[in-house]
Amino acid sequence: MPTVKVRADGDNYLEFNDTTTAGTAKQDGWSYAAESPMDGDRFTAELDFKKGDTLKDTILMRFFDTNNADANNTYSSDGRVFELKTADKGALAIVDYFSVGSDNKAVSVPISGFTYSPDKWYGVKVEYTKADNIVSIYTKNDGEADYTLRSSIELGYTGGTKKVDTVPQLAINKVGAYTPGGGSAVLGVDNIAFKTKTYIPQDINVTGKAYTIFSNDLKNSLEPYDNSINAVLAFTKSGESEPYATAVPDADGNYNVSLFTGETYDVSVISGGDGYTFSPKSTSYSLPVVVDEPSKNVLFMKNREAVPYADTVYVGFDKEYKDINQAMASIRTMTGRVNEDLTSNPVTIVLDPGTYYGQVIVDVPNITIKSADESNPAVVSNYYGIGYVYYSMGSNNYYDADCAAAKDTKNTATRWGATIRITADNFLAENIDFENTFNQYVTDAEIADGVEPGGPDKKNFTRKKGTKVTIKDSTERAAAVAIDADNVEFYRCKMVSSQDTLYTGGTAYLKECDILGNTDYIFGGNSVVFENCNLTWYGYSDKANGGYISACKTSSETDPGYFFTGCTVKNSNISGMKFAPGGFGRNWGGARCAVFFNDVTLDGVSKPNGWTKMGGELSTSKLYVNYVHNINSTTDLTADRDIQMIKQQKFQVLKIIFMDGLLFIMLQQTKRLIRFEFLYYIK
Repeated sequence: MPTVKVRADGDNYLEFNDTTTAGTAKQDGWSYAAESPMDGDRFTAELDFKKGDTLKDTILMRFFDTNNADANNTYSSDGRVFELKTADKGALAIVDYFSVGSDNKAVSVPISGFTYSPDKWYGVKVEYTKADNIVSIYTKNDGEADYTLRSSIELGYTGGTKKVDTVPQLAINKVGAYTPGGGSAVLGVDNIAFKTKTYIPQDINVTGKAYTIFSNDLKNSLEPYDNSINAVLAFTKSGESEPYATAVPDADGNYNVSLFTGETYDVSVISGGDGYTFSPKSTSYSLPVVVDEPSKNVLFMKNREAVPYADTVYVGFDKEYKDINQAMASIRTMTGRVNEDLTSNPVTIVLDPGTYYGQVIVDVPNITIKSADESNPAVVSNYYGIGYVYYSMGSNNYYDADCAAAKDTKNTATRWGATIRITADNFLAENIDFENTFNQYVTDAEIADGVEPGGPDKKNFTRKKGTKVTIKDSTERAAAVAIDADNVEFYRCKMVSSQDTLYTGGTAYLKECDILGNTDYIFGGNSVVFENCNLTWYGYSDKANGGYISACKTSSETDPGYFFTGCTVKNSNISGMKFAPGGFGRNWGGARCAVFFNDVTLDGVSKPNGWTKMGGELSTSKLYVNYVHNINSTTDLTADRDIQMIKQQKFQVLKIIFMDGLLFIMLQQTKRLIRFEFLYYIK
């Protein structure tokens, strides 16, 4: 039997003590069997708990529906459907009995962003919504009034193999807690509560916000609503001809409209809106019966005529184009830019000093982006990282203004969430700082974008304002630059992230650039030259931990890989960071590649370690290191010690030649000549 204990004056709780000897009988937890199934559109269960350890699994709440679930459609024959349990190291997990994993057991899904400490009280809430079979988990610390949503799963879709094609809609008729037995589990529970709610179709207030963008190019950033649009929105039930209701956005774009639940509406502009077009996602709205705070945002896209070709466009807060994406939107539609032979005339985008936010895709050739003031470089900044989902991510996993405005679905980033991605040849950037803030700090824009752990690489770390994300455990892949084109050049640019800063999927030349990161911060392959660049360890704020400068994977046998010459390895000067020795690189996925480090200056750091295995065999790839020395010293350190797993051979750079659009680096190594060649467009 449980023991009644005092939580506070006048407030008791039940304690279940399972500190029995291993192999003896466990002490059962509590259970509740309803007189009739707890049917309804939404079922909610709450309790407060504390636990004496963070090791033993304990079932906090196991849910049963013995009428709709058995061995034919779930993992067990006793009607269990899902459960919330404690897991190792203070974690929580939800178990889906409609999904079976490779171990032939029910799939257990870790709940990110929450850990409990021994002998402290916490509140948990489990919410099941019948219409879509969604189970949501909420938590709160002792004394907090409001719960925080931690995770939502759809039963039968948590991984592994579904037991049935269609998961039944459930009516819970039993809930219980179960200690593991034969261990040290001491579980306290308090304030157990269950409730069901049935939603009746009815008129309900729907809030909304209207936005605008620069053009019909959905790569543009959202802008505030322009009150001169004077739009009247009509909501018409699908299949009907007359509007069910209308709404008028106020000066800030906000509006309210009363709509009937359980219906799908066609949304249109019946008055005003001159010079704008409704975005695709704005034209329809489905309002479910089960809904708490419904909203419907809309987006007006400015109608713009194509502009004539200009070889230079200017971007700044007082210029025609306010950011790079606006300039790119106009360049994409320029008349007279494409010649009869289908070559494109070059365009230079000149940026005034300042920070320009948002993901940038350069998908037209012969583009140059440069700072107007070389002494005050413009900054291009964004916040996407892997392991998280965002409202603004489209179905193609890149920024989409329609999705950013609608805020009705979330998607993951691809291409490592790169701040700028170059997909068209002959690109040049001069004196620009490119940063991904994901591993630096959490931005207000990121919070507004609904960032939360999600996707196939879901990260077990919750990002919120003020969270320190410079610690090792929070770090994830978050690129500043992704190159997916040839003849790409960066001159005196800065690239900042922590993991996977710069991806190279095409031929490129970087000169006098600063590249900051920790893990594989230059990664990819093809033929890429780095000349006189700073290769800077970004560091971590919580521990000294080494990393790798490069992770090389060439796309074909003819791609030499990376060539670094005259570069300096150093630590960042970011306050509070800790550093440990790192390595020259590793073979990404075991792929073949060659990486050359020539004339490496060490500025206050140890000599990097050698080539490290990252899958496959090291024999298919090579690292060549020639002349490593400390700053202000000519002493060659390459022979100081035998570096494990390194193909370290002496070579001499004879010359670097530009000829007919090709870059040749002539290397004398032992008794043979190596030609490092890559296509290079001379601006």
